[in-house]
Amino acid sequence: MIAMKLPEKLVTKIGLSENEFERLDLKVQICIIRLASENIELEELLNDRMVEQFSAVTINIPFMAVGMRYHGNHKFSKGDAISLEKEDDNAVDKNAIKILVSGKHVAYVSKDYTQELRDVLNFEQGKVRHLMNFLQSSKLELYF
Repeated sequence: MIAMKLPEKLVTKIGLSENEFERLDLKVQICIIRLASENIELEELLNDRMVEQFSAVTINIPFMAVGMRYHGNHKFSKGDAISLEKEDDNAVDKNAIKILVSGKHVAYVSKDYTQELRDVLNFEQGKVRHLMNFLQSSKLELYF
């Protein structure tokens, strides 16, 4: 489940109601957020309070980590420095995404989630946190 909330004034600025924004396809929502954050001089358009609210826009995408037994049997924990990296040259799956902990390859994103994550612009720059461990997998979450 992906949860995003934009400040009302920013939604108004882009010409959409909050309900209209929420009904947009996730890819369109992400593009609007990215364009707004990268191309709009927030200091000129918004007061300090709105800048704080805008920085609170969140994107949360939970996904499953698999294959730890093939990469040292890593058990994820809350303190792990987790990152994601495309592995375009993977012979088995051209959409593969490696999961690294402190730069060491420890798992893969489950194939069920790779396309959804790759559809997120600059997903490799997002933060990843551990949510829960299972016997052969772990639930993680990408967030911005």
